[in-house]
Amino acid sequence: MVVKALKFYEQKWLELYVPLRNQADCKLEEKDNRMLCEIALKLGHFNLLIHDFFKALSAYQFCFEFKQEPWKDAAFIYGLALVYFHFNVHKCALELFEKLLYSHQNFAKCSEVHVRAVQFHIAHCLELKGELRKAHDEYRSLLSLGDSISPMLRASLHRQLGWLIFRDESCGDKETRIAGAINELQRSLQLDPSSGRSHYYLGRCFSSINRAHDAFISYRHSIDKNEASADTWCSIGVLYQQQRQPFDALQAYACAIELDASLSSAWVDLGLLYEQHAQFRDALECYRNSCKHKSSADASILERIEFFEAHWKSNPKMMDNSQVHASSLPGVENISSLPIPAQLMGRQRTAHKNRIAMYLRGSLIGISLEEPDDDKSAVCLTPQQLHLMHMLNQNVGNLNPQQMITLRQLQESYAVMLQQGKSNMRTSEEVSKRELKRKRTRRCLKLKESVTRRGSASASDTMPSAEMANTNDISLHTSPLNELPQVTQEDLQAFLGITDSEDLSGCLTEQDSRQKTREAKADSVFSSTSLLLTEGNSTPNYEIPQLFSLSAPLNVPLSTSGEEVIAVCKQKALGRCKPVYDEYVPPPEPPSLNPPLPKEKLLMPTPLIVVDSKKDASMPELQYFCYEHPIALIRGLTAALRMDLSLFSTVSLLEKAPDHQVEVHTQIEQLPEKNLNKKGEMSWQFESVRTFSSISSYGPYQAATFREALLEEYEKRKAIGRQSVKNAALTKRRKDLQPLKEIKFGANFDLSDGNLWNDQLKELAKLPPFCRLYASCNLLSHLGHAIIGMNTARVHLKVPGSRTSAHQEHNNFAGINVNIGPGECEWFAVPVEYWFTLKALCDRNNVDFFRDSWWPCLEELWESGIPIYRFSQKAGDVVWIGEGTIYWVHATVMLPDFHFNLIIPVERLQGWCNNIAWNVGPLTSAQFSLAAERYEINKLYTFKSLVPMVHLSWQLARNVRFSDQSLHELIRKVLIRSLAHCQMVLDYACEKLGKELKHHVREPGELSHYCCLCEAEVFNILFVLPRDERYFVHCLNCACKMDATLKRFVLLNQYHMKDLISVYDNFTLVVKKKGMIC
Repeated sequence: MVVKALKFYEQKWLELYVPLRNQADCKLEEKDNRMLCEIALKLGHFNLLIHDFFKALSAYQFCFEFKQEPWKDAAFIYGLALVYFHFNVHKCALELFEKLLYSHQNFAKCSEVHVRAVQFHIAHCLELKGELRKAHDEYRSLLSLGDSISPMLRASLHRQLGWLIFRDESCGDKETRIAGAINELQRSLQLDPSSGRSHYYLGRCFSSINRAHDAFISYRHSIDKNEASADTWCSIGVLYQQQRQPFDALQAYACAIELDASLSSAWVDLGLLYEQHAQFRDALECYRNSCKHKSSADASILERIEFFEAHWKSNPKMMDNSQVHASSLPGVENISSLPIPAQLMGRQRTAHKNRIAMYLRGSLIGISLEEPDDDKSAVCLTPQQLHLMHMLNQNVGNLNPQQMITLRQLQESYAVMLQQGKSNMRTSEEVSKRELKRKRTRRCLKLKESVTRRGSASASDTMPSAEMANTNDISLHTSPLNELPQVTQEDLQAFLGITDSEDLSGCLTEQDSRQKTREAKADSVFSSTSLLLTEGNSTPNYEIPQLFSLSAPLNVPLSTSGEEVIAVCKQKALGRCKPVYDEYVPPPEPPSLNPPLPKEKLLMPTPLIVVDSKKDASMPELQYFCYEHPIALIRGLTAALRMDLSLFSTVSLLEKAPDHQVEVHTQIEQLPEKNLNKKGEMSWQFESVRTFSSISSYGPYQAATFREALLEEYEKRKAIGRQSVKNAALTKRRKDLQPLKEIKFGANFDLSDGNLWNDQLKELAKLPPFCRLYASCNLLSHLGHAIIGMNTARVHLKVPGSRTSAHQEHNNFAGINVNIGPGECEWFAVPVEYWFTLKALCDRNNVDFFRDSWWPCLEELWESGIPIYRFSQKAGDVVWIGEGTIYWVHATVMLPDFHFNLIIPVERLQGWCNNIAWNVGPLTSAQFSLAAERYEINKLYTFKSLVPMVHLSWQLARNVRFSDQSLHELIRKVLIRSLAHCQMVLDYACEKLGKELKHHVREPGELSHYCCLCEAEVFNILFVLPRDERYFVHCLNCACKMDATLKRFVLLNQYHMKDLISVYDNFTLVVKKKGMIC
């Protein structure tokens, strides 16, 4: 059926595309372009099903280029991602998987597109890229979900985790790693005993610890499951060679090479075997073959080739002498005729012929490789077996591995029984029906009068050639005929969304009429008085709503009332109008950059403003200056306001709360311009190990480090004064050769307790309103609850060399940083517009922009045209960090005016170079739009947003009266989307599934809620799952994936819909007043 469908679509492609391609300056009409894209999409799907990846890639890329809004088609994104994954283009595959998770949370046409399965594919991509630690963490996080993932996926996770532990040296010593790997692989086999790959990995583990018997058993099981595994045969050969069985090893290597001639490791191992038996000519031939099939050969193999070739030129008789030993092995040209390889390839050729015969007959679906003979008894399931299969199928999510195997066997027998029934029911009535269907198909296949039939080339010849970014990474070992998959009817229906009763030609003929219907609906204009269309269904069709995007376009005007928004949601379920907002939106696009600056201007001048008096601090010009720059240095502000910064010294904090916790980062002391790893190599990855201690433990360490710094500075000045230049240079070289010194950075000391730190918080309240921790013009002050480190203050306790790695503030909010001294800090900053360019550099240097600790290389930034701010923050200076600015900070010791008195009291030494930091949210449209944009980018990269933007928008609507029209419109759009989403969730859960809604009043100071699985914000409607005397909040999407009926969940709402409607309707724009913006 698949091949017949392919032939049909290829014929339609030839009819439509070839004539248009041959016309010069031909512009496709919208109807023709839509038809071509639909045909190309079907061609991509069908070719993917039969593993013809080249044709699938060509068809998908045509769709990607010409299809309107391709990101709305989940099957297209998933199919293209799988093709990229096959061709080892893992970066593109990873990006597409992330976009699929972002745009189509509800896509469940294929079981593989379940969110956890896609996360498994992402982790596998990371493993193949060599990022083993990240892949390890992803596998572990998926396994921690427990019973919410299928047994087969859990088996795959244990298998890949075991193989990763076996290879990753960072997981411990060899003995520990192998024990852990064996444990994971055995757990995988308990869940899925039919996995040949798991048996192969287990054999590798046993072989590495010289358990030859166990390794042989595992390899034997692997061959039983999948005889055509070249890797397994190669490992068997290595094991035979270790056991001094050269002839058996030779046959195993021959099997591996016959199955996959491009397997370089098999050629190398075979060459080593020949070399051990002094058959140097055969060894040389093997080494040469290994280099043919590998883009970069090992240096040792190249040295061997050069050695043999050089010695044979000087001693030609060496080749003759190499073949006279009695223990000689058959030559490399004769290995295919050995008994075991010959038998293996005979079986493979027979199976190959069966596949080709099935391919040519066009009956891939529902037919096994070995067709039943006429004399074999017909397969027939009893009524009890049919009932058992139905019952197991209904509870597939809760089956154990043995029940899964039983279900699979019953389904296979049932498919064979249906096939036998179809082949025996050859009645005249069915023959006449087929004849009528063939006639109808022939009518559909008639050519259009304006189009002539040209050529007989295949579809891949007429499509544009696929250009890959790196063709060396493409590893395609099989052609479509070499390994055809057994595609079931359910696979085809799930992937394409059609049944076998649907006419293939109807998919195209009906497409145009459906498009016209959509266009007719799209032409309807919404207004505040007439929102609804009259035509539609009589019964509502409630669907699972997607998690709405803050950037989703609205289909209703901003003047729409709350009741009208609810009415549109009701009518949308009846099919009478468009939704309130577009549910399927593309992922956020990278920001547009300004014209590149010349290299001499990439080091930006520091935006510096000096405050001389308290009056200057209250002037609006200070606020305007900060808002206009990505980062700004305010000098003299704390002195003008007479702030007592000594309250934030380590001595004061220690006296106030000696047992208070401090987060400590262990780092390596180095120069600001460089970042070295423990091996002394330049790296972007910044090594910083987090632990926790108390201020009573960290305080003395900070004081001792300060004394050491003063002594070093004092000794250095004395030495430079009396040493010659030569001796000074020698001293510098000796210092460079010293091992890297570890330091401890008190990264976070929390001041969120208002009762305990009342004096300190009062001192911070002296700052201008736009800098304050709590102010009406601070967005974060309206959240109603604390976010530790954002709308609460924290202190950084620094020693020389302490580093704050490069990052953006959470959700792109602005920040304040005050240095209390006496030391200085060196700052580096990049404007927010260049964050995506920086992310690309991070990817190139194998660091995660969002999660890792990293320190950029300044030379690479300048080469990429990224401007940089660089300045020193002295004691008392305040740094304004603009919204979205990327920055990193290095603590230095620069005290030129300090008198080095070694009997200074300890009290004066403690508390040096402490910094106070917190976040602020300016009441501007720029801040809100950047925060909303990062909220969506975090969803794309599965990174939790600490600021709940939906909850914040409702809080602002309750608390603030806005005169800024642009900011008011941004917030009102979020309210409309949120209100509509709440109503659609209630309609689905209560109206369709009949769930009882319980009201749960939100307590003052209660934290915002996030889904415990996908970490997306959950506003108002909570799906709560009780487990082990704890309650876990889920979003609707994750709850439905765990239980489609939601019977296990308790449905809570924190606000009544009428209350939300009232807040929304009362959120109006007020007349703008003149004066300060705070």
